[in-house]
Amino acid sequence: MQGSSPLWVTEIVSHGQPYYIPFYYHPRELQNVVLERNVTDRFVDPSQRPKLIYITFSPDAGSYPVVGGVEISRITGFRYDLLNIETHSALKSAVNTTGAEQMVVTCANATQDTAVLSFDEGDKDLIYQDLQDPWCIHLEYMGENDSIMVADRFAYGLLRIMSG
Repeated sequence: MQGSSPLWVTEIVSHGQPYYIPFYYHPRELQNVVLERNVTDRFVDPSQRPKLIYITFSPDAGSYPVVGGVEISRITGFRYDLLNIETHSALKSAVNTTGAEQMVVTCANATQDTAVLSFDEGDKDLIYQDLQDPWCIHLEYMGENDSIMVADRFAYGLLRIMSG
């Protein structure tokens, strides 16, 4: 679940408090993961920032995309006092279970106040804005293992360590 090296730790100071944030991949290892230009701007700029983020997964996504979602939620949520946006996970479609409450969220639920970060298996390692709704961001990965690379690339973009 990690790059070719041990975890990389980045020091970020927020409100005078240093935080040491671990990443699975070093920025040099993520040069081939494309982050569409300006995708992270709305999350970083307080005047555009949504009030809520849902990180969504297919029910059969496996554990790696979920780990990637946790990586992102540490930056977007309250863990390090950085963006401080309420962040939750959800499924993209319901699973046939009895008695279990499920949160189902898709790009159709994205609004200026509610952003959706959708983990999608696809043909490229790519982070891009949905054409129909700019408040839905797709984190596309080629293989399940690549989902953590894509998540780290998005997190580095949010922290302005890597531009997009």
